[in-house]
This record gives sequence, C-alpha cells and structure tokens, in this order.
Amino acid sequence: MGRGYKRKTAKRNSDVIRQAVFAISHGTSLRQAALQFDIPRSTLLKHRRVNGIEPNMQEPGASMRPASINDIVVVEKGRSTVSLIRMELALSKF
Repeated sequence: MGRGYKRKTAKRNSDVIRQAVFAISHGTSLRQAALQFDIPRSTLLKHRRVNGIEPNMQEPGASMRPASINDIVVVEKGRSTVSLIRMELALSKF
C-alpha cells in the first residue's frame, strides 16, 4: 500500500455484525438481516460460515444455534497473520 492509500469503506462495528449473525441464527433471513443491519450479504455469508450456522436452522431447538450473542465469533478482514511465536522459536535455533 502506498502512502496515499485511503480506505474506501469504513470498518464495520463488530457488535453490529454479532447482532446480525445472531439474528440469522434465530430465524431472520440473510437478505433481511443484511438490509436491517446495513451489512453486505457477502459479509454475513462469511460470518455465518465461520460460526458454523447452517442456512436452514430456523426450526426451534437446532443443535448448532449459539446460546448468546457473545458466542458469535467475528473474524477480522484480510489474511491471518503468521504466528510470531513459531517464527521466534525458529530464529532462536540459529
């Protein structure tokens, strides 16, 4: 990224994403949650997949449904970082 890089979209609030994914897990459709919380559908698809929520979990008593909003995992945008601990251990051997 150059010096003049400016982010085009604002970062999404993780609490809003949690609320949207929680609503999806409790029966709200993906499209309806995207409109209600003003989050792109593709973003909600990614977070639904990360949390292991199946598209047809709308029947009561679904086994993988998160019990509370704090059980929802929100992943950051971009690739995962390399483990610094592993790197330091490898470098310390040299």
